[in-house]
Amino acid sequence: MKTLLAVSAGLAALALAGCAGHIHSSLIPEDSDPALTLGVFRHEGEEAPLMALELRGKRYEGRGFAIQRQQNLAALRRQYGADIRHFRNIASGADTNHDMYSAEPRLLAGDGAALRCVVAWQANGAPAGYCTTAEGTRLPFRFE
Repeated sequence: MKTLLAVSAGLAALALAGCAGHIHSSLIPEDSDPALTLGVFRHEGEEAPLMALELRGKRYEGRGFAIQRQQNLAALRRQYGADIRHFRNIASGADTNHDMYSAEPRLLAGDGAALRCVVAWQANGAPAGYCTTAEGTRLPFRFE
């Protein structure tokens, strides 16, 4: 009975965590363009990915963009060659700490203005990248 309760509690915790996704809601000011005042980036979970930025008082938002997952298995094999068990765990997907993620969301403002963004992050890391305005200005950002 105790085992059943423990398993049920564990599954409930996983289900709740899966629903919320992973949210980064603060920009790191020293790593972000000063014109960007607010930012939110959500990935994982059941809800569609979301990125929102405020640029000079105007909110830009994008939802439902694709998130890519990559592994550089050749580099990881060189790094963990002596530890073949660790490399097998990475290659099989059992160890996701070495995964890199990226996305290219298009953020729209209410007036139709757009930002094209490039975002990348390592598993368990914070997203960072840049957005480009229609005029070609590049705005770097990094979330906490």
